Amino acid sequence: MKRDSENETRADKAEHARVARKRHESPKMHVTEQTRILVKRIVRNTFAATVVYAVVFFSIAMAVNIIVLPQVGEAVAKVTSPWQYVSADVAGVQNDEWFIQKENELKADVVRKYLHELIDTAVPDAGWGLAQSAANAKNVQTEGANPETVYTISSQPADAGEYAASASQGLVQGDSLSFVGAPYASQAAKQVVVSAVDSRNLGQAANVYDALWSATKDWDNKPEQVDSLYDEAAAALDSDFSQVVVRYAYDAGSGIETVTYAGGQQMQRDLSSYNNIRALKYPVAITLFLSGILVIMAFAIRKSLRYFDDLFVSLRAVLVDKGASLKLPSELSLAEESINDIKRKNDAEQRAAVAAERRKNELVAYLAHDTKTPLTSITGYLTLLEEAPDMPVEQRQRYAHVALSKAYRLDAMLDEFFEITRYNLGAISIERERFDLALFCYQVAEDFYPEAEARGIDLKVNATEGDTVFADATKMARVLSNVIKNAVAYADPDSTISIDAHAKPDGAFKIEVTNQGREISPEHLKRIFEKFYREDDARATRQGGAGLGLAIAREIVAAHNGTIDATSENGVTRFVIDIPASK
Repeated sequence: MKRDSENETRADKAEHARVARKRHESPKMHVTEQTRILVKRIVRNTFAATVVYAVVFFSIAMAVNIIVLPQVGEAVAKVTSPWQYVSADVAGVQNDEWFIQKENELKADVVRKYLHELIDTAVPDAGWGLAQSAANAKNVQTEGANPETVYTISSQPADAGEYAASASQGLVQGDSLSFVGAPYASQAAKQVVVSAVDSRNLGQAANVYDALWSATKDWDNKPEQVDSLYDEAAAALDSDFSQVVVRYAYDAGSGIETVTYAGGQQMQRDLSSYNNIRALKYPVAITLFLSGILVIMAFAIRKSLRYFDDLFVSLRAVLVDKGASLKLPSELSLAEESINDIKRKNDAEQRAAVAAERRKNELVAYLAHDTKTPLTSITGYLTLLEEAPDMPVEQRQRYAHVALSKAYRLDAMLDEFFEITRYNLGAISIERERFDLALFCYQVAEDFYPEAEARGIDLKVNATEGDTVFADATKMARVLSNVIKNAVAYADPDSTISIDAHAKPDGAFKIEVTNQGREISPEHLKRIFEKFYREDDARATRQGGAGLGLAIAREIVAAHNGTIDATSENGVTRFVIDIPASK
């Protein structure tokens, strides 16, 4: 009943498909359906195994009962209950009228058999009837009337009148009779045969055999007539009727079995021990049958427990193993699907945990790296101010200004670190509202006009006034600010940065920010939205960034179910923010 998972029936597959469609509706129903499938499979397999076992068991039991047990029983009887000889004197059957009658009947049968052999030897036409005998007697030539005389029989047909004429010549006695082949026969035996032939010839019997039976049928009750011919018949036939069983008796109370032979002797045996052993046949058969049923049930239980083993192994794999999905027997398909779902979630959570740990380590590393430079500058300038109290006022002011700018830069960096930490600690909450997309883009771009004007960069907004969209304006402002900040930082001097915004009636919108500058390689484009990633560390450090702005932008866009992508070809870099309609 080992597990056969690859021979799953079409009905089972349909059932699994039906349950799979509903598996997310109720976890409790999912477990119940899995249990029902397992119970159904185990009960069906157990029932089939029981039926096959019962058929095989009873077939073997019947064959053993018919072929083997009789021989085994006889051998056991010989060992446990041997026959005991009882002489005729002890048996006391000599004066038993029934036994005497039976003995005479057996002797009579021996005599009849002997007389039959005489008839077969001496009477060639013993089986013929009266008409045939008349036909054979038509031209009979006789040499005398002595029964022992050899007759020559003509085969010419004759009618009854002709037969009667021949009978008057003394042919009735000994018709077709010759004892040449039976010289051992006594005169009494020959006379019985002659009388049988005469009875046939006189029409008193259909043939000689019937005439013999008619003449001897009452001999069973005439011991004197039987005894007169028995010795002769027994000697001729070499027959000993004394070994013929004439009586069989069995006393159920005492268990004594008695066999009486025609010679008067008896054989007895005590079958009580044998019967006690024989009485165990049915209990033993029932015990064996029930034992087989218990074995089948044990295999069924073992099979069901093996399912738990498979589940335990798979659950362990969920916690330990990585990679490929688990494979369970077909009857555990629902559990397999659920466990694989858990495994995928667990693997994803583990990967997320590893990534979070890596990000935390990166955060610490970047924090130490990016804060060290401005902090070193601040410390250096403050040390100079402290060590040179008589420093000229202009130089003191310049050192103080540099230290203050470095402090501002360090403060901005810490703000970014706190911001990304806040996004890492929990999901970003989105509070949507309707706002004018063109006005939104102008307001965000306005914050960068001083920095852009310092480098001769023109910020150009292309949007249709009056188009409203539905999103979290505050967080989207952070997204657009980070993108524009990146564009201003890496755009060529005296170039133009285009901000193109397009809205749809359903509230969805798209914003494209394009700048002219150094081209970004495809390898860098793949990682540009990763946390702490900066294409040019030296340049980014000069700009005061920690490589978090675009990563934060991606998190906010993802919270809106949108996408943010970047392309760079021939020195033209384009960031595309696509926010779908809110569902």
